[in-house]
Amino acid sequence: MAGIDFEVSYQKSFADSVLKLWGNYSFVDGQFQDKVRNIEAELPFTSKNKVKLGATYRYHKKYYLTANVHWIDDTSTDTPNIVVGSNKAAESSSYAVVGLNVGVDDIVPGLSFSLRVENLLNRKYYNAGTGVSITFAESQQNPRLVTFRLKYKF
Repeated sequence: MAGIDFEVSYQKSFADSVLKLWGNYSFVDGQFQDKVRNIEAELPFTSKNKVKLGATYRYHKKYYLTANVHWIDDTSTDTPNIVVGSNKAAESSSYAVVGLNVGVDDIVPGLSFSLRVENLLNRKYYNAGTGVSITFAESQQNPRLVTFRLKYKF
Protein backbone atom coordinates (compact mmCIF):
# COMPACT_ATOMS: atom_id res chain seq x y z
CA MET A 1 0.00 0.00 0.00
CA ALA A 2 1.21 3.52 -0.83
CA GLY A 3 -0.21 6.97 -0.29
CA ILE A 4 0.57 10.65 -0.15
CA ASP A 5 -1.12 13.85 1.03
CA PHE A 6 -0.13 17.20 -0.43
CA GLU A 7 -1.49 20.48 0.91
CA VAL A 8 -0.88 24.09 -0.10
CA SER A 9 -2.22 27.34 1.26
CA TYR A 10 -1.71 30.99 0.42
CA GLN A 11 -2.79 34.17 2.15
CA LYS A 12 -2.71 37.71 0.77
CA SER A 13 -3.53 40.72 2.92
CA PHE A 14 -4.85 43.95 1.46
CA ALA A 15 -5.55 47.27 3.17
CA ASP A 16 -8.92 46.20 4.59
CA SER A 17 -9.31 42.56 3.54
CA VAL A 18 -7.66 39.13 3.45
CA LEU A 19 -7.79 36.42 0.77
CA LYS A 20 -6.97 32.83 1.72
CA LEU A 21 -6.59 30.06 -0.86
CA TRP A 22 -6.04 26.41 -0.02
CA GLY A 23 -5.90 23.04 -1.68
CA ASN A 24 -5.34 19.42 -0.80
CA TYR A 25 -4.60 16.31 -2.86
CA SER A 26 -4.68 12.79 -1.42
CA PHE A 27 -3.61 9.59 -3.15
CA VAL A 28 -3.99 6.05 -1.77
CA ASP A 29 -3.11 2.87 -3.64
CA GLY A 30 -3.79 -0.48 -2.05
CA GLN A 31 -5.53 -3.78 -2.63
CA PHE A 32 -7.89 -5.76 -0.45
CA GLN A 33 -8.43 -9.48 -0.99
CA ASP A 34 -11.49 -11.07 0.55
CA LYS A 35 -10.87 -14.79 0.26
CA VAL A 36 -14.31 -15.69 1.64
CA ARG A 37 -16.19 -13.89 -1.17
CA ASN A 38 -13.35 -14.23 -3.72
CA ILE A 39 -13.20 -10.45 -4.27
CA GLU A 40 -10.11 -8.45 -5.11
CA ALA A 41 -10.62 -4.72 -4.92
CA GLU A 42 -9.18 -1.37 -4.13
CA LEU A 43 -9.32 -0.66 -0.41
CA PRO A 44 -13.04 -0.60 0.50
CA PHE A 45 -14.57 2.85 1.05
CA THR A 46 -11.36 4.54 -0.05
CA SER A 47 -11.01 6.49 -3.27
CA LYS A 48 -7.61 6.56 -4.92
CA ASN A 49 -7.70 10.31 -5.54
CA LYS A 50 -9.29 13.24 -3.70
CA VAL A 51 -8.95 16.94 -4.44
CA LYS A 52 -10.25 19.70 -2.18
CA LEU A 53 -9.94 23.38 -3.12
CA GLY A 54 -11.24 26.50 -1.44
CA ALA A 55 -11.01 30.26 -1.09
CA THR A 56 -12.07 32.61 1.69
CA TYR A 57 -12.34 36.37 1.31
CA ARG A 58 -12.74 38.38 4.54
CA TYR A 59 -13.52 42.11 4.43
CA HIS A 60 -12.99 44.44 7.42
CA LYS A 61 -12.66 41.39 9.72
CA LYS A 62 -16.46 41.37 9.63
CA TYR A 63 -17.78 40.02 6.32
CA TYR A 64 -16.68 36.74 4.76
CA LEU A 65 -17.31 34.54 1.75
CA THR A 66 -15.95 31.02 1.37
CA ALA A 67 -16.28 28.84 -1.71
CA ASN A 68 -15.03 25.26 -1.95
CA VAL A 69 -15.10 22.27 -4.24
CA HIS A 70 -14.40 18.63 -3.37
CA TRP A 71 -13.74 16.02 -6.05
CA ILE A 72 -13.74 12.37 -5.00
CA ASP A 73 -12.55 9.66 -7.41
CA ASP A 74 -14.33 6.33 -7.97
CA THR A 75 -14.63 4.53 -4.64
CA SER A 76 -14.58 0.77 -4.14
CA THR A 77 -17.35 -0.75 -2.04
CA ASP A 78 -17.38 -4.02 -0.15
CA THR A 79 -20.28 -5.21 -2.31
CA PRO A 80 -19.70 -7.84 -5.03
CA ASN A 81 -20.09 -6.63 -8.60
CA ILE A 82 -23.23 -8.06 -10.22
CA VAL A 83 -21.48 -8.46 -13.59
CA VAL A 84 -21.28 -12.18 -14.33
CA GLY A 85 -17.74 -13.47 -14.08
CA SER A 86 -16.39 -10.40 -12.31
CA ASN A 87 -14.45 -10.96 -9.13
CA LYS A 88 -13.98 -7.23 -8.46
CA ALA A 89 -16.11 -5.25 -6.02
CA ALA A 90 -18.68 -2.74 -7.26
CA GLU A 91 -17.62 0.91 -7.38
CA SER A 92 -19.30 4.19 -6.57
CA SER A 93 -18.73 6.77 -9.33
CA SER A 94 -16.58 9.86 -8.88
CA TYR A 95 -18.27 13.15 -8.08
CA ALA A 96 -17.61 16.82 -7.36
CA VAL A 97 -19.52 18.94 -4.86
CA VAL A 98 -19.46 22.73 -4.54
CA GLY A 99 -20.13 24.61 -1.31
CA LEU A 100 -20.58 28.26 -0.32
CA ASN A 101 -20.57 29.98 3.05
CA VAL A 102 -21.26 33.72 3.60
CA GLY A 103 -21.54 35.56 6.86
CA VAL A 104 -21.27 38.70 8.93
CA ASP A 105 -19.62 38.82 12.35
CA ASP A 106 -20.72 41.38 14.95
CA ILE A 107 -23.71 42.90 13.17
CA VAL A 108 -24.16 44.43 16.59
CA PRO A 109 -21.69 43.49 19.35
CA GLY A 110 -21.98 39.73 19.92
CA LEU A 111 -24.49 39.01 17.11
CA SER A 112 -23.37 37.13 13.99
CA PHE A 113 -25.07 35.25 11.18
CA SER A 114 -24.03 32.95 8.39
CA LEU A 115 -25.63 31.21 5.44
CA ARG A 116 -24.08 27.92 4.35
CA VAL A 117 -25.02 26.05 1.17
CA GLU A 118 -23.73 22.51 0.74
CA ASN A 119 -24.06 20.88 -2.69
CA LEU A 120 -24.72 24.31 -4.19
CA LEU A 121 -25.39 22.93 -7.67
CA ASN A 122 -27.87 20.38 -6.26
CA ARG A 123 -26.04 17.50 -7.93
CA LYS A 124 -27.07 13.89 -7.31
CA TYR A 125 -24.07 11.98 -6.03
CA TYR A 126 -23.43 8.75 -4.20
CA ASN A 127 -20.96 7.48 -1.63
CA ALA A 128 -19.88 3.86 -1.50
CA GLY A 129 -22.50 1.74 0.24
CA THR A 130 -22.12 -1.34 2.33
CA GLY A 131 -22.95 -4.99 2.01
CA VAL A 132 -23.99 -5.29 5.65
CA SER A 133 -27.57 -6.53 6.18
CA ILE A 134 -29.12 -4.84 3.11
CA THR A 135 -26.82 -4.47 0.12
CA PHE A 136 -26.42 -1.00 -1.39
CA ALA A 137 -23.43 -0.53 -3.68
CA GLU A 138 -24.07 3.22 -3.57
CA SER A 139 -25.79 5.41 -1.01
CA GLN A 140 -27.36 8.64 -2.28
CA GLN A 141 -26.18 11.76 -0.47
CA ASN A 142 -28.01 14.95 0.47
CA PRO A 143 -29.34 17.27 -2.20
CA ARG A 144 -28.69 21.00 -1.76
CA LEU A 145 -28.71 21.82 1.94
CA VAL A 146 -29.07 25.42 3.13
CA THR A 147 -28.30 26.30 6.75
CA PHE A 148 -28.94 29.70 8.27
CA ARG A 149 -27.22 30.36 11.58
CA LEU A 150 -27.79 33.24 13.96
CA LYS A 151 -25.38 33.36 16.89
CA TYR A 152 -25.31 35.68 19.88
CA LYS A 153 -22.45 35.76 22.42
CA PHE A 154 -23.33 37.19 25.79
